[in-house]
Amino acid sequence: MNVKPLRMGHIVFWTPDFKSAASFYAGRLGFRITDNVTGGRIFLRCAGTNDHHNLLLQSGGDYFGFQHVAFEFRDFDAVMLHGAHMEKNGWRTNVGPLRHNIGSSISWYIWNPAGGLAEAYCDMDYADDDWVVRDFNPEDPSFYGHSWNARPEQAGRRPADLHDD
Repeated sequence: MNVKPLRMGHIVFWTPDFKSAASFYAGRLGFRITDNVTGGRIFLRCAGTNDHHNLLLQSGGDYFGFQHVAFEFRDFDAVMLHGAHMEKNGWRTNVGPLRHNIGSSISWYIWNPAGGLAEAYCDMDYADDDWVVRDFNPEDPSFYGHSWNARPEQAGRRPADLHDD
């Protein structure tokens, strides 16, 4: 079965000053903050959209610039078929398949030959005008980056973490 993405849904950038960058996107370009993660991540959505996020700004230590681009697929089956097809044709998985806690999407990340990652995802949270911004603390024992990960050896791995497998 041949599956194709529906659209480009979001992009993620590493930035040394994610708070100033978020201020720029929210104050100058009209993005709305959806969620915050203490110490380094702010999820934003474009005005007029109901996606949980169209932009994620993330502190990356010494990293800055492009981290990944995400393409929305119809459903869970399409994400799974796409990821399996990519692996079968020699493309390396970075992490996935998994379900994110923040944004709730099912995702599969493949190393992108242009740099960074390409994410296939579906089932992202719907954020409307009644959405209340949440603050997450990754040091809190109840915080988990993923509610499940299909590959136990990837437990704790974040998108774009370097690894040898």
